[in-house]
Amino acid sequence: QSSRRGLSGPVLRARVALALDLPIGSGVSADALALSLIARKDLEEEWLEAPSMGSLPSRRLAARLVERAARECARRASTGDESALAIFERPSVQGAWNRLLRDREPLVWRHIATARGLLSSIVPRLDAEIAEGLNAKHTPTEWRRAATSLAASIAAEPVRATRRLNELL
Repeated sequence: QSSRRGLSGPVLRARVALALDLPIGSGVSADALALSLIARKDLEEEWLEAPSMGSLPSRRLAARLVERAARECARRASTGDESALAIFERPSVQGAWNRLLRDREPLVWRHIATARGLLSSIVPRLDAEIAEGLNAKHTPTEWRRAATSLAASIAAEPVRATRRLNELL
């Protein structure tokens, strides 16, 4: 954990990518790993910031990393520990978040939209973004991103999110 070299290299990148790609209930908990990779500034630059501007596979890995980190953050917040939220407020993480959410590829933006939905019950700004994105004045692309976030918010607030989805439909 103290050495950056332990989390570098193509072999480890492939293993982390595989762990992040496994289904949620597979028994492999990659969420805490994802959060730790963006928590340290030097690792965040290597795993999130630079890949968020790279090739499609790099952008997709960065987006999955954010989604799994948001899942871990939401889990911790449900137990009363909201300290990890500060990671998502850093300007570099916000920049990567916004780039990935605006990405043209659904393979990329759907992961950030899901992360936004998972954190929307904890961060009022994200909840407001979702509500604004569902406004009829937006393009279908923006609306799909907001609808994806709203659907993902069911995991955090099932009753409220289901009510909002029914109203939307």
